[in-house]
Amino acid sequence: MSLSSGAIAAGYTLLAFESAGSTNSVAMERARDGAPDRLWVVAREQTRGRGRRGRPWQSARGNLAASLLLHLAPGNQDAGLMGFVAGVAVARTISKLQSDGDEPVKLKWPNDLLCQGAKLAGILLEAETLPSRQLALVVGIGINVAEAPDGMPYATTSLHDMGLTVTPETVFAALSAHWAACLELYLGKNGRNSILGEWRARAAGIGEPVRVAAAGGEIEGIFETIDDDGRLVVKAASGQRVPVTAGDILIKGSEL
Repeated sequence: MSLSSGAIAAGYTLLAFESAGSTNSVAMERARDGAPDRLWVVAREQTRGRGRRGRPWQSARGNLAASLLLHLAPGNQDAGLMGFVAGVAVARTISKLQSDGDEPVKLKWPNDLLCQGAKLAGILLEAETLPSRQLALVVGIGINVAEAPDGMPYATTSLHDMGLTVTPETVFAALSAHWAACLELYLGKNGRNSILGEWRARAAGIGEPVRVAAAGGEIEGIFETIDDDGRLVVKAASGQRVPVTAGDILIKGSEL
């Protein structure tokens, strides 16, 4: 595993493993031990990976498990938007590996990437306040490179299933370059609008009927947009626009 030259120039460092329980856990442990900002932790195999809400995330050998440690100022209000930066970076990475005419990948709110409706990759954000009062944010990214997990309650796919003969090393080097570019874009003038605009352009399900399982109960309506705070906006039958901060959505009968 190696970083792209652009990522190295931007100050990123790398800690690579053949196998790890959870790259997110390793990254957070390093944060507690004083590891610097912009540290990537990657593994070719992850044995105790997890997704949102503690769900297991299977990552067999030959797939990519990667976690990025970021240090944010206390009280930073944009931490959650790093998931959208990651989504755009992963989508750009895969798009560049594809040929013209290949089925484009789609972003599914809040943290999945799909190809033809099947889950290809997932993103998990975890945060902890350090004794320094800085916020340690870990951006976990899992990409099915060689194979998709079996026995999941939803359709899954992999880059190999999509006809892409690539290695985890190739995918990670490209990802490190696209992440560095996307974060630079986000931190620039009008960066939030640029990232969210690109995310919306790649979004799955905008304009389609959705059902959202949120903390306050189920919400049904039309998936209208993602607002400037990264919330899913559902237009209910009454015409009311309901912003959703967190939840699981069902689009066209395929729940992920």
